[in-house]
This record gives sequence, C-alpha cells and structure tokens, in this order.
Amino acid sequence: MIIDDLIDGVVIIPSNALPAPTNLTIIKDELQISLSWDEVQGAISYRIYGSVDPSAENWQLLSEVPEPEWSTPIEQSMFFYRVTAHSGQ
Repeated sequence: MIIDDLIDGVVIIPSNALPAPTNLTIIKDELQISLSWDEVQGAISYRIYGSVDPSAENWQLLSEVPEPEWSTPIEQSMFFYRVTAHSGQ
C-alpha cells in the first residue's frame, strides 16, 4: 500500500497505487546489504525506505531505482527496509 498523503489523520491512497513488491530478499555480506524483489507490473521505479525502528511513522527515503534490486554499504548494525513500487503517475 502506498500512502500518498495524510490529511487530518486520514490516509489518502491514490486510485492508481501499485501493489507492494513481493518476495523481498535481503542479503548481507561483509561490506554491503543487497535487496531484491519481484518486479511489479506497471512500475517504472521502486523507492527504498529505511529506519532504525520498524514501528516508526516516518521512514527515510534512501533511494529510487528503476530495477527490482538495490545495494548499499553497511553503515549500521540494525536497519529495517521497505520497498514501494511507483508508476510515475
């Protein structure tokens, strides 16, 4: 689910929202974290968000990529990730 806007405590979800990517895989080696997921039909990009707290309301946008994969150097011992698909609309 993509949250497009929040107005007076009500979540607004656009009608053109794409489904969440599935089968997210996270691989950690000595130097980096690599994420990959199944491609979402209609997606032109994917946004990767991160947080040190999985219950946090605001997650930091880390990157936007055109392919269903992303890697980053390891910077923290514990970090949580979310991936959303976007159609560009």
